[in-house]
Amino acid sequence: MRVFGGRNLLVNRAEMAPHTTAPIHTHEEEQVFAVLDGSVEFDLDGDVRVMHAGDIVLVPAWVPHGA
Repeated sequence: MRVFGGRNLLVNRAEMAPHTTAPIHTHEEEQVFAVLDGSVEFDLDGDVRVMHAGDIVLVPAWVPHGA
């Protein structure tokens, strides 16, 4: 994983193996989450959607999210 941070923005690049999960969490920065390949079920504060390659979401600071 590579993490790039700004003053209030977090962008990270991570590869997830099939059936891997990222637990619900929060952080103080906004986060950009983009799907580069495949698909992932993404939970943004209880709004669960399947994201596909090319989809991007901006996660506001302190909003619970996971995949």
